[in-house]
Amino acid sequence: MTEDGIVPIPTRSRTTTPQSNRKQSASMSYFAYYKYFLDMYHDIIRRTCEYFDTLRFLCRFYGPSCAIHDGKPMNKQRFLGPPIAFAMLFTLGVALGNDETQARSLFREGVALMNRGAFAEALDRFDRAYDLWANPKILLNIATTLRQLGRLAEAANAYQDYLNDKQADPSRTAEVKKQVEEIDKNVGVLEIVVAVPGATISVYAKNPQRERGRGKSLLKVVGDQSDTESGWTVRVSPGEHLVSVAKEGYQSVTESVTLAAGERRTLRLTLEIIGEKVSSPKEPPKPLPEKTEAISAETEVDELGHQGQWSLYLRSDMDVSFHGGVGSAGVGYGLGKVAEVQLGALVGRDKGVEPGASLYFAQGTVKPIIFIGLPVFFLEGAVPGIRGAAGLQVDASRSIGFFAHGGAAAFLAVPEERKTTAIVVSAGLQGRL
Repeated sequence: MTEDGIVPIPTRSRTTTPQSNRKQSASMSYFAYYKYFLDMYHDIIRRTCEYFDTLRFLCRFYGPSCAIHDGKPMNKQRFLGPPIAFAMLFTLGVALGNDETQARSLFREGVALMNRGAFAEALDRFDRAYDLWANPKILLNIATTLRQLGRLAEAANAYQDYLNDKQADPSRTAEVKKQVEEIDKNVGVLEIVVAVPGATISVYAKNPQRERGRGKSLLKVVGDQSDTESGWTVRVSPGEHLVSVAKEGYQSVTESVTLAAGERRTLRLTLEIIGEKVSSPKEPPKPLPEKTEAISAETEVDELGHQGQWSLYLRSDMDVSFHGGVGSAGVGYGLGKVAEVQLGALVGRDKGVEPGASLYFAQGTVKPIIFIGLPVFFLEGAVPGIRGAAGLQVDASRSIGFFAHGGAAAFLAVPEERKTTAIVVSAGLQGRL
């Protein structure tokens, strides 16, 4: 979300130096600070290119220019490098965030439709949202909607997908497991074990009119199960089903299996390499599961905000009059859906700290923001100030965002040669944990 503002304290000259010398001095000061931030940008981009091949095109702007030699003028490519790089990253963030933005919109539409009882239309929105953005929270809405439509086997499969997702909320695990146990009393539970890694398992209802399965829920590419008893567990409606296993270079296998409500069965299949013959053992069905107390399903209506997320940010602040600038690095924490608090260090010619807070006026990828900071610089003593700024935050995903804003800063008890106010523009990036 947004970053802590920075307030460089520009110098106000009181000498009688000729006008041309004053301009030259201000220009020299500006380029000195620009080179400082250029070094920082080079290092960030260099490290980014090492880890992200998709951003390797940025290295073209920083290849022969990465080494800055004191005393040599900056060429045009190096002067424009950071603004161009930031513009590219900003554009990339918008592009990457389009799917998430559309998914959020579909999610909200689905919630509204579900609240009106239009469950079929709500399911369509949730399915499309999950296809664009595989957020486990959407699975809870998919499962609840399927259950309302009476499609219990698919609902249990969606709940199971949620339990298998590493990003799922651990605090809801027990509740979701109870939902699955309740549904298991009314559907068949089939565990399929295939000791051939990379094989594709497909499960089809023998009577398609009785099973409106979501294709992705009834299709699985298995890993290496040769040394384990675990398999792929899928819920199906009571009745006859066809299980098909295929892999290139092997003969496909299809078996029919009939399950009653509450029945569990393990099906072990072995694929034959073309030209060989291997038997496929069968096992008797396992006993019915124990009865569990039924509970009503809950609808997950989280708007997918950044509340409760910790973040790290890097920011560059420049005085528009080119009297100086500072860099800032710090941490943030999301409070609710519309606010974030931050604390960062200010590093430049002057050092300091800055606590602050950001307010967001939207929940999508692009967010208008207002930032309020309380910078404190340490000169001959502590110099406190206040800063206000407005701008935009662009979140490419829940994990990375870019921001830019501008505003004014004012300071108290500044040294005589310093200005008490400054107009500051800022830009930076933010990673969330």
